[in-house]
Amino acid sequence: MNVRIKGQGFVGFMATLQRLHGADAHEKVLAGLPPEVAAALRNGEIVPMGWYPVEWYSALHTAARAVCGPGVSREVGRAAAQSDARTIYRFILKFFSPETLLGQSAKVFALFCEGGSCKVEMARKGSARIRYGDCPGASRGMWEVICGGTDVLVELCGGREVTVKPVGGGGDGDSVMIVQVSWVDG
Repeated sequence: MNVRIKGQGFVGFMATLQRLHGADAHEKVLAGLPPEVAAALRNGEIVPMGWYPVEWYSALHTAARAVCGPGVSREVGRAAAQSDARTIYRFILKFFSPETLLGQSAKVFALFCEGGSCKVEMARKGSARIRYGDCPGASRGMWEVICGGTDVLVELCGGREVTVKPVGGGGDGDSVMIVQVSWVDG
């Protein structure tokens, strides 16, 4: 099975990118994409509930990093998670500890990535280790957006001094990323 990414990842990324970096950066990113991906985004053919090739998502991150710099994917991941959390999720997240939330990472990952895998290798007070895999065609930007979102969600569950650090994989062309998450309880 080919790995596919939920359309919300594309739509949310581009909306957040434009909010943070402006219309000019948005247009430059579109110009840096393969023609079929740029056309699909421009014409509204990528819809939030649809599923699209991971290679398209990786191309989006590669183009954004070329235009806005290497930190843009993590920055957008953080901002998108903060935006999502302003809804009912903020209320729900107050009832989770960081380790409980991270223990559910596989279920959350499956909502956005079809065909990939996520295994929580360890989740305890102050620390978790998560292995994302089976994602040929992934890019560093894709992995970084996950790190940025994880950072914010742990904070919203009461974690302070949060670090989300790839300790294996997580680069361009890596089909796996292993992250070590640590925090101090708030």
